[in-house]
Amino acid sequence: MVESIAISTERRKKIAAAAIFCVYAVITLIGATHHELWFDEAQAWGIARDATLETLPEILRHEGHPALWYLILMPFAKAGAYCEIINIISWFFSVVSAGLFMWKAPFGLVFKTAMLFSSGFLYLNSVNARVYCLIPLLLFFIAIVYPKRKKYAPVYGLLVGLLANTHVMMCGLVGILGIFMLIELFQSIKQYGVKKSWGRIAGIAIAGVLVLAMILPLVGALNTCSDMKDREYSVNVIFQNIINIFRDTGSYLMIDKWNNVFGELFSNIIGVIIILYFVFLFSYRKAFITSLVFLAFYTFISGVLWFIIPSRAIIFVYILTVIFWIAKQNEEPKTFVISYNGSGNTLLSKLTLFVIKAFANPSRTISVLLCVVLFSSSPTGLFWLFYDYGHDYTTTERTAEYIMNELPENSVIVTTGQDGIQFGVYTYGSGIRYYSLNIQDYITYNPHIYNNKIIDFSKIQQDFSKEENIYLIHFVPTKTEYSFLNTKEPIYSYETFSTLIIHAGYVEIYDVEMDDIIKISADLQSAYEE
Repeated sequence: MVESIAISTERRKKIAAAAIFCVYAVITLIGATHHELWFDEAQAWGIARDATLETLPEILRHEGHPALWYLILMPFAKAGAYCEIINIISWFFSVVSAGLFMWKAPFGLVFKTAMLFSSGFLYLNSVNARVYCLIPLLLFFIAIVYPKRKKYAPVYGLLVGLLANTHVMMCGLVGILGIFMLIELFQSIKQYGVKKSWGRIAGIAIAGVLVLAMILPLVGALNTCSDMKDREYSVNVIFQNIINIFRDTGSYLMIDKWNNVFGELFSNIIGVIIILYFVFLFSYRKAFITSLVFLAFYTFISGVLWFIIPSRAIIFVYILTVIFWIAKQNEEPKTFVISYNGSGNTLLSKLTLFVIKAFANPSRTISVLLCVVLFSSSPTGLFWLFYDYGHDYTTTERTAEYIMNELPENSVIVTTGQDGIQFGVYTYGSGIRYYSLNIQDYITYNPHIYNNKIIDFSKIQQDFSKEENIYLIHFVPTKTEYSFLNTKEPIYSYETFSTLIIHAGYVEIYDVEMDDIIKISADLQSAYEE
């Protein structure tokens, strides 16, 4: 009888898990198939389509990202696939990750539900197609293989090396995992000899080669990546960024519209919860060391070199989860035994007993803390998912349709920056070309070449000497800042929606002449000189 009830309960849990997974997969697939690309997604697709294996390393030095995501996209892009397949690729990796977590992670159903319905899995990694979709997949595979890493050392080394090639914020975690691999190798050689340790040697060699493949193209990225070189690196700024890392991570787990007292309170509460995670993880010494090393690099990458964005904030939480996953299955926690003789009737006594119980069972406490953080991001994920579905996300697809349907096939779309890239992935093959005035060349992706901010008017005149159909595309917060365009009416104008990517304003297209292009170039040169 008892056995029958247990089987029935287990069966209900499996059905519930399958139902939750299916709901997750369906709603994110709907979101992915309705998502239009924004700049960074289009940039990755353009690089994958038009770059070669020879030119890719130089591009990576300017992009500041490893090669793995571009290499995955290349076969699809070069085969002529429609650009929005990138959404399905991202969704596929996220769904596989969700399946691994649902059926392989050593957590309860509530925890697993919190993971699948966190902002990353709901939107930022599944619908929004960027490299971040690869990180949970590789993290979960590493956690699954970790208990058998001795037997499958080459596979484990491959996974660690691939993780290094997703994003530079992984450097800390990859570095400490590599150090542990070396320690275990020396122990294996000492105990069993070199011949019986070939698997571990192969694993470290594979990981090492892949880490070098990540590092070498990014040498000099601090000087070439435009997001890095213009930031302030004073001691005061760095210190403030480090102090605020927990609060800022919490703030990017919530909807950006909650920029009020509630949002500030939310950010600080989540920041405190994350700090408590580290306090209780101290019971798992190896995991605690791992988390501190990762935290140091995450703070350096996201708080000093770059900045925190929603995608990186939720990935931060996923990494903390996987560190705990590995600890839960491979370490015995060192619990604190605290004796307390309080009566238990006063509020202080009850609170003290609550804290003692929390320290007595750190595994349960950490699970609760992570659950709270993951669930706290769910409103953000749901908001972006349904907002993206119900609105013109960045007016990219609508504008691209106008360009293809209304403008001549041999038209040149001129932009003062790189705004044509996101439209270009949709209009690719139509004969429409895009020209950037600050790059002073035709573009299909941003090559990060700015000619020292000197406008070569003779080159621009030569480039446009045989062009008959010239149009200017321009993003404006309210109205155009170019005074001479006040006398012109845009042939196309559409209000953009306020999202986490683009602030509300207008995208406008003007029918212009060569003289207009020269005037805009002169304005750009004046702006550079100022």
